[in-house]
Amino acid sequence: MTRNPPWTRNEAILALELYMKASRTVLDKSRDECSRLAKELIEVRHVLDPEAPQASRTAGSVAAKLANFRALDPSSPSAGFSNVARVDREVWQEYAEDQEKLYEAARRIRSALRKVRV
Repeated sequence: MTRNPPWTRNEAILALELYMKASRTVLDKSRDECSRLAKELIEVRHVLDPEAPQASRTAGSVAAKLANFRALDPSSPSAGFSNVARVDREVWQEYAEDQEKLYEAARRIRSALRKVRV
């Protein structure tokens, strides 16, 4: 089985935004939010991170990323996944305590996507 390449910073920011908007919970991969974000992440990577190897993000990979953030979340009673990537730690440290800054970063990513689509 071929593994997908590591997540980019842009992808991790959008996943953390979903984790925070979901009240710091891990959503099941069957949730629409995970499917929508997975599709968006493919576009983000292709358009905003073209130098990164292409990856196929799925609803399941989004749910796993949320579990990585739960592992970093001291307010979570659950352990989450222990295999947390460096980019996850960096994004968590930068944004977990400043959600407005996180939401602004996510808005900038989506705005850049819209500009490229036009």
